Amino acid sequence: MNIANVGGVKRPSLRVILAVALFLTATMARANSDTPIGIADDVPGHPGSTYLDLIKQIVPDLSPSDTGASGHRVQPFQNIAGHDFEGDPPDPLEVANVEPLVIEADGKRRLLVLADFGATPDRVADETVLGLFDDSPQPRLLDYKEVALDRFTGFSIPPTVRIGAHDEAIAVWSNHSNSSQSYEPSVLLFVRHDKLAFIDSFFAFGETECNFRQDEALSFKAMPGSGSPYWSFTARILRTTGRTKGDDCPDPTPSETIRKTFSATYSWNAKLEKFTTRSQQLRDLAKADGALNEQ
Repeated sequence: MNIANVGGVKRPSLRVILAVALFLTATMARANSDTPIGIADDVPGHPGSTYLDLIKQIVPDLSPSDTGASGHRVQPFQNIAGHDFEGDPPDPLEVANVEPLVIEADGKRRLLVLADFGATPDRVADETVLGLFDDSPQPRLLDYKEVALDRFTGFSIPPTVRIGAHDEAIAVWSNHSNSSQSYEPSVLLFVRHDKLAFIDSFFAFGETECNFRQDEALSFKAMPGSGSPYWSFTARILRTTGRTKGDDCPDPTPSETIRKTFSATYSWNAKLEKFTTRSQQLRDLAKADGALNEQ
């Protein structure tokens, strides 16, 4: 709905505006629920536009198929975390469902759409692409990046962290697991000048053996008013480990459980025009987890 006073059309009442806002918020919240969003579904608040219309701006020959939509791409997608995560795209590209998310960037509403195009031929990760669109009646593509760091990828829960009075960063979570270990790399990014920009990547590792358990959980905490043009924020990984004895593999008791927090505070570096941190804790933890994985 266009709420501007254009051509003598009256502005809707505050009650109508709030009702529309609540409807859009509730609808877009499905992105992080168990209800899949089909590629052919309509985009809430944008009559006449489907998610297929949006994703076709990234893959122009994408067309409906028996499983959703199918298309082709010759060149690799650029990964937000760097060239080490890039590779040949699957052929064909196939997508059935998407994850949408509405954020605020530079005080403007922006629509993000995450699309998984399927398994890649030379990497563990699926080809998962994040598209950034404006909030015009027919959303226009502003930027897109590949964001997968591992097999399965989606928005984190919660999917955003406030980095300013009018800006939100986006957390994207990847993972895969085997019989005893879980691998959970994540990437944090934001929108600057209507382009997707990388902040940092993070790694959480879990392991379950008979007498040893480790879980790691990543979270973010905003620091309102701490900087300009963006606030600082803290990234934390809570590591919980438990060691037990006995052939029956008992669950760790509270006295056998150790919790430790590793953190890094990120601040905007105006000279470099990016977020930076002086802390090595999360990087050191990732190295330690890598050594544990190799044992």
